[in-house]
Amino acid sequence: MKIFAIDTSGKAMGIAIADENGIIIEHNDTSGAKHSAALASTIKNILDKAGLGFNDIDGFSVSIGPGSFTGLRIGVTMVKGFAFATKKPVTAVPTLDTIAYNCIASPRLICTIVDASRNLVYACLYESRGQGLERKSDYLLISVSELLKRIQGPVMFLGDGLSVYREHIIKYFKDTSMGAGMEFAPEPMWYPKASTVAIMGLERFKDGKFEDPDKLVPFYIYPTI
Repeated sequence: MKIFAIDTSGKAMGIAIADENGIIIEHNDTSGAKHSAALASTIKNILDKAGLGFNDIDGFSVSIGPGSFTGLRIGVTMVKGFAFATKKPVTAVPTLDTIAYNCIASPRLICTIVDASRNLVYACLYESRGQGLERKSDYLLISVSELLKRIQGPVMFLGDGLSVYREHIIKYFKDTSMGAGMEFAPEPMWYPKASTVAIMGLERFKDGKFEDPDKLVPFYIYPTI
Protein backbone atom coordinates (compact mmCIF):
# COMPACT_ATOMS: atom_id res chain seq x y z
CA MET A 1 0.00 0.00 0.00
CA LYS A 2 1.44 3.36 -1.05
CA ILE A 3 0.40 6.47 0.87
CA PHE A 4 0.84 10.00 -0.45
CA ALA A 5 1.17 12.51 2.42
CA ILE A 6 1.08 16.30 2.58
CA ASP A 7 1.94 18.68 5.43
CA THR A 8 1.30 22.41 4.98
CA SER A 9 0.53 23.17 8.63
CA GLY A 10 3.40 25.61 9.14
CA LYS A 11 6.05 27.61 7.32
CA ALA A 12 7.60 24.48 5.78
CA MET A 13 5.87 22.42 3.11
CA GLY A 14 6.31 18.66 3.17
CA ILE A 15 5.40 15.86 0.78
CA ALA A 16 6.19 12.18 1.23
CA ILE A 17 5.28 8.79 -0.20
CA ALA A 18 5.54 5.68 1.95
CA ASP A 19 4.59 2.02 1.95
CA GLU A 20 4.87 -0.85 4.43
CA ASN A 21 8.64 -0.95 3.91
CA GLY A 22 9.22 2.69 4.80
CA ILE A 23 9.60 6.08 3.14
CA ILE A 24 9.93 5.93 -0.64
CA ILE A 25 10.60 9.64 -1.13
CA GLU A 26 10.30 12.81 0.95
CA HIS A 27 10.61 16.52 0.28
CA ASN A 28 10.51 19.25 2.93
CA ASP A 29 10.73 22.83 1.65
CA THR A 30 11.83 25.32 4.30
CA SER A 31 12.49 28.16 1.84
CA GLY A 32 9.38 30.06 2.94
CA ALA A 33 7.79 29.93 -0.51
CA LYS A 34 4.01 30.26 -0.52
CA HIS A 35 2.38 26.84 -0.37
CA SER A 36 -0.22 27.87 -2.92
CA ALA A 37 2.47 28.71 -5.47
CA ALA A 38 4.76 25.73 -4.90
CA LEU A 39 2.60 22.78 -3.92
CA ALA A 40 1.24 21.60 -7.28
CA SER A 41 4.59 21.72 -9.10
CA THR A 42 6.38 20.09 -6.17
CA ILE A 43 3.89 17.22 -6.13
CA LYS A 44 4.51 16.58 -9.82
CA ASN A 45 8.27 16.63 -9.28
CA ILE A 46 8.06 14.19 -6.36
CA LEU A 47 5.93 11.74 -8.31
CA ASP A 48 8.27 11.97 -11.30
CA LYS A 49 11.35 11.35 -9.13
CA ALA A 50 9.68 8.33 -7.54
CA GLY A 51 8.62 7.00 -10.95
CA LEU A 52 5.01 6.92 -9.82
CA GLY A 53 1.66 8.30 -10.91
CA PHE A 54 -1.55 8.73 -8.97
CA ASN A 55 -2.70 5.36 -10.31
CA ASP A 56 0.08 3.83 -8.17
CA ILE A 57 -1.11 5.61 -5.00
CA ASP A 58 -3.53 3.71 -2.77
CA GLY A 59 -4.55 6.58 -0.51
CA PHE A 60 -3.78 10.02 0.88
CA SER A 61 -2.83 11.37 4.29
CA VAL A 62 -2.86 15.00 5.36
CA SER A 63 -1.79 16.95 8.42
CA ILE A 64 -4.95 18.76 9.53
CA GLY A 65 -3.68 21.11 12.25
CA PRO A 66 -3.81 23.04 14.39
CA GLY A 67 -1.43 25.36 12.62
CA SER A 68 -1.38 27.99 9.88
CA PHE A 69 -4.95 28.75 8.81
CA THR A 70 -4.02 29.42 5.19
CA GLY A 71 -1.52 26.57 4.92
CA LEU A 72 -3.93 24.02 6.33
CA ARG A 73 -6.70 25.05 3.93
CA ILE A 74 -4.35 24.63 0.98
CA GLY A 75 -3.18 21.16 2.01
CA VAL A 76 -6.62 19.85 2.92
CA THR A 77 -8.20 21.25 -0.26
CA MET A 78 -5.48 19.63 -2.38
CA VAL A 79 -5.96 16.22 -0.77
CA LYS A 80 -9.74 16.45 -1.08
CA GLY A 81 -9.33 17.15 -4.78
CA PHE A 82 -7.05 14.13 -5.21
CA ALA A 83 -9.51 11.92 -3.30
CA PHE A 84 -12.48 12.98 -5.44
CA ALA A 85 -10.50 12.63 -8.67
CA THR A 86 -9.02 9.21 -7.90
CA LYS A 87 -11.82 7.77 -5.72
CA LYS A 88 -9.16 6.71 -3.22
CA PRO A 89 -9.41 6.98 0.58
CA VAL A 90 -8.07 9.70 2.85
CA THR A 91 -6.88 9.77 6.43
CA ALA A 92 -6.11 12.82 8.57
CA VAL A 93 -3.38 13.23 11.18
CA PRO A 94 -3.38 15.94 13.89
CA THR A 95 -0.29 18.10 13.49
CA LEU A 96 0.62 18.08 17.19
CA ASP A 97 0.74 14.26 17.03
CA THR A 98 3.20 14.35 14.17
CA ILE A 99 5.49 16.72 16.07
CA ALA A 100 5.37 14.58 19.22
CA TYR A 101 6.29 11.54 17.11
CA ASN A 102 9.75 13.10 16.63
CA CYS A 103 10.44 12.26 20.31
CA ILE A 104 8.64 8.93 20.43
CA ALA A 105 11.62 7.24 22.11
CA SER A 106 11.68 9.70 25.04
CA PRO A 107 10.98 8.18 28.47
CA ARG A 108 9.74 11.58 29.65
CA LEU A 109 6.37 13.21 29.27
CA ILE A 110 6.34 14.79 25.79
CA CYS A 111 4.98 18.31 25.43
CA THR A 112 4.44 19.87 22.01
CA ILE A 113 4.30 23.67 21.86
CA VAL A 114 3.39 25.52 18.65
CA ASP A 115 3.20 29.30 18.62
CA ALA A 116 -0.37 30.49 18.06
CA SER A 117 0.44 34.22 18.51
CA ARG A 118 -1.51 36.48 20.92
CA ASN A 119 0.58 35.00 23.80
CA LEU A 120 -0.99 31.59 23.24
CA VAL A 121 0.30 28.23 22.09
CA TYR A 122 -1.19 25.09 20.61
CA ALA A 123 -0.09 22.28 22.90
CA CYS A 124 -0.64 18.66 23.84
CA LEU A 125 0.92 16.17 26.28
CA TYR A 126 1.91 12.61 25.37
CA GLU A 127 3.64 9.52 26.70
CA SER A 128 5.49 7.01 24.58
CA ARG A 129 3.89 3.56 24.42
CA GLY A 130 6.20 1.23 22.53
CA GLN A 131 5.94 2.18 18.87
CA GLY A 132 3.09 4.60 19.49
CA LEU A 133 1.99 7.63 21.49
CA GLU A 134 -0.66 7.93 24.16
CA ARG A 135 -2.22 11.37 24.38
CA LYS A 136 -2.41 12.60 27.99
CA SER A 137 -4.33 15.83 27.42
CA ASP A 138 -6.77 17.46 25.07
CA TYR A 139 -5.46 19.48 22.16
CA LEU A 140 -5.04 22.86 23.80
CA LEU A 141 -4.98 26.55 22.91
CA ILE A 142 -3.52 27.97 26.08
CA SER A 143 -1.02 30.36 27.61
CA VAL A 144 2.38 28.89 28.38
CA SER A 145 1.94 29.74 32.06
CA GLU A 146 -1.27 27.71 32.25
CA LEU A 147 0.28 24.88 30.26
CA LEU A 148 3.26 24.59 32.60
CA LYS A 149 0.95 24.23 35.61
CA ARG A 150 -0.35 20.98 34.07
CA ILE A 151 3.09 19.35 33.95
CA GLN A 152 4.26 17.06 36.72
CA GLY A 153 7.57 15.21 36.54
CA PRO A 154 10.26 15.01 33.84
CA VAL A 155 9.24 16.49 30.50
CA MET A 156 10.60 16.83 26.97
CA PHE A 157 9.55 20.02 25.14
CA LEU A 158 9.50 20.43 21.38
CA GLY A 159 7.80 22.65 18.82
CA ASP A 160 8.37 26.06 17.25
CA GLY A 161 6.86 27.75 20.30
CA LEU A 162 10.20 27.19 21.99
CA SER A 163 11.72 29.91 19.82
CA VAL A 164 9.39 32.35 21.63
CA TYR A 165 8.90 30.83 25.07
CA ARG A 166 12.12 28.93 25.87
CA GLU A 167 13.36 31.46 28.43
CA HIS A 168 9.92 31.65 30.05
CA ILE A 169 9.93 27.87 30.47
CA ILE A 170 13.49 27.82 31.87
CA LYS A 171 12.56 30.49 34.45
CA TYR A 172 9.42 28.60 35.50
CA PHE A 173 11.29 25.36 36.10
CA LYS A 174 14.07 27.16 37.93
CA ASP A 175 11.60 28.97 40.19
CA THR A 176 9.78 25.71 40.97
CA SER A 177 13.02 23.75 41.54
CA MET A 178 12.03 21.33 38.73
CA GLY A 179 14.83 22.30 36.36
CA ALA A 180 16.48 18.87 36.43
CA GLY A 181 13.32 17.35 35.01
CA MET A 182 13.18 19.59 31.94
CA GLU A 183 14.70 18.97 28.52
CA PHE A 184 14.40 20.65 25.12
CA ALA A 185 14.52 18.58 21.95
CA PRO A 186 17.04 19.73 19.31
CA GLU A 187 15.55 22.34 16.96
CA PRO A 188 15.37 20.03 13.89
CA MET A 189 12.85 17.96 15.88
CA TRP A 190 10.50 20.89 16.53
CA TYR A 191 8.67 20.70 13.22
CA PRO A 192 6.17 18.31 11.59
CA LYS A 193 7.51 16.04 8.86
CA ALA A 194 5.64 14.77 5.84
CA SER A 195 7.27 11.36 6.39
CA THR A 196 5.58 11.17 9.79
CA VAL A 197 2.23 12.14 8.27
CA ALA A 198 2.75 9.24 5.86
CA ILE A 199 3.76 6.75 8.57
CA MET A 200 0.92 7.68 10.90
CA GLY A 201 -1.48 7.80 7.97
CA LEU A 202 -0.46 4.30 6.96
CA GLU A 203 -1.30 3.05 10.45
CA ARG A 204 -4.71 4.68 10.23
CA PHE A 205 -5.30 3.03 6.87
CA LYS A 206 -4.47 -0.37 8.36
CA ASP A 207 -6.99 0.32 11.14
CA GLY A 208 -9.65 1.48 8.67
CA LYS A 209 -9.74 5.02 10.08
CA PHE A 210 -10.78 6.87 6.94
CA GLU A 211 -12.19 10.36 6.49
CA ASP A 212 -15.17 11.40 4.41
CA PRO A 213 -13.65 13.83 1.86
CA ASP A 214 -16.92 15.79 1.80
CA LYS A 215 -16.59 16.51 5.52
CA LEU A 216 -12.81 16.83 5.77
CA VAL A 217 -11.82 20.26 7.13
CA PRO A 218 -8.74 21.65 8.89
CA PHE A 219 -8.62 21.23 12.66
CA TYR A 220 -8.72 24.69 14.21
CA ILE A 221 -8.81 25.47 17.92
CA TYR A 222 -10.42 28.73 18.95
CA PRO A 223 -10.01 30.67 22.22
CA THR A 224 -12.68 30.04 24.80
CA ILE A 225 -14.66 33.16 25.69
